[in-house]
Amino acid sequence: MEGQSYLDLKQFSGWQPCNPKMVGSGVVACRPQVGPCPNRCADCFFGHGRYYEDIWTPHIPDPKWVNENHLIVRMNDGNDSNYCREMVMEVAKMYNRVFFNTSKPQFDFGNLGPVVFTANGRNTDGDIVLVESCSNLMTVRIRLNTWNVELVRRGVEHYTARDVPVLLTFMAYYAEKCYDPDSYEWKKRTKNPYWCVKPEARIQLEEQLGVDGNLIRTCTTRESHFCKDCGNCKLLYERWESKHGRWKIDQKSEVQEG
Repeated sequence: MEGQSYLDLKQFSGWQPCNPKMVGSGVVACRPQVGPCPNRCADCFFGHGRYYEDIWTPHIPDPKWVNENHLIVRMNDGNDSNYCREMVMEVAKMYNRVFFNTSKPQFDFGNLGPVVFTANGRNTDGDIVLVESCSNLMTVRIRLNTWNVELVRRGVEHYTARDVPVLLTFMAYYAEKCYDPDSYEWKKRTKNPYWCVKPEARIQLEEQLGVDGNLIRTCTTRESHFCKDCGNCKLLYERWESKHGRWKIDQKSEVQEG
């Protein structure tokens, strides 16, 4: 499957991004893998039939179009950059500005670009990975709800102490019943309806965790779920790029977990 996806790459060369959440943000999605992500993270819209396109077809935007417009490529929309890793890196080489996404503490993608690490992916409420070696992390994404605050706080304190930006992602739930109905409401986000955190509960969580708009940020805004209104991935990529330079990644794949 991996080889087939890469060998068929040319037939997708004219395909431009269509993730409705990312339109107009300066960041575009790329996903050379096909089929479900093997991580099977709980409540992932990609893995549970609520993705915006057919997951059995690669999503590879036209490199010429991307590079000429100085866009930033997000590898891998809905999947994990450490799955079909060699293919992911081969495709990433076509783009000038790239960052990778993973929930595994394996961050060596050569000199292609930095990493967004989801520290509590598969076990959102029960465990968080605290990595010591962080030099090629663009940001750490921590999944947040109203009942895992203390777990999230551990991650926030750990990574901000190492000068790594943290991006808090408010979880939404596609289920018949909500664990905390007083703090969540059923509404449409981008394409599908979910249990979404209420504005007043979100504000309380932001205050509890010390969101400061610098090292501690939130994915999306209080008013919008669209990337163009948030801008954090673009900003954090450009901050990392200005600090390190595209071809100056020294960090290799050995990491220590705490």
